[in-house]
Amino acid sequence: PENISVLSSIDSIFSKTEKPYNFLFLNGRARPHRKYLFEKFRQSGTLETSLWTMLDSSPSISRHLRLLNETTNLLATESPIRQLPTQYEYKDYRKNTVDRNESGTDSLVKYKLFNNKWGEIYLEPRPYIDTYFSLVTETVFEYPYSFRTEKIAKPLMIGHPFIVAANRGFYRDLRNLGFRTFEHVIDESFDQIDNHQDRMDRVVQIVEDLCRDSLSSFLTACQDTCKYNQQHLLELSPQLKSSFPQRFFEMVK
Repeated sequence: PENISVLSSIDSIFSKTEKPYNFLFLNGRARPHRKYLFEKFRQSGTLETSLWTMLDSSPSISRHLRLLNETTNLLATESPIRQLPTQYEYKDYRKNTVDRNESGTDSLVKYKLFNNKWGEIYLEPRPYIDTYFSLVTETVFEYPYSFRTEKIAKPLMIGHPFIVAANRGFYRDLRNLGFRTFEHVIDESFDQIDNHQDRMDRVVQIVEDLCRDSLSSFLTACQDTCKYNQQHLLELSPQLKSSFPQRFFEMVK
């Protein structure tokens, strides 16, 4: 019910064409693809234009991804902890962000931020209103299947343009569910790149190119797709819930 009540925020997302941040970049637990994106954007200065979080400072090494600074693999280094500014956090967790941004000794602050609950399920509209698109770092990047979580559901539901760093075929599978993506304004061919390093580097390039372009024009071009996705999710969700028991029973048989 709390999320349903903020669906009308889609109008504010598209009416506010001058925004303080280019994109929303939320990272919870440490994963190699999140760390890779973070370090690449920090090197280029793109990170400074984003509204970002890093709730886990741990290194995150992968045999598929490698990012060197001279002889140092940056994926093997610790990240700074950062939570959302208090005004952007969901109301029930704002008190947990006070005096914790980029400070403290904990390597993982996610469980404290959300009081050991699944706090990231809630939609707070302000981070979406104040950014042009979401860079979604899904849970799975190197696995050979799609695993859709609340990370992609949130921009779909609130009506926010998105770029997703995920497994090969994630966009294909999303479209097979009836959603639309932004191939009319973004080159989404990276979705079919097998090599994880190449797929990741292409995501980086697309985000950086987009941030150098006219984001207000990009936002306008995405509006109809976002409104469609919002409505489609509302219709699809009960269908999936009602069909799941029978599909599961058939799979077991």
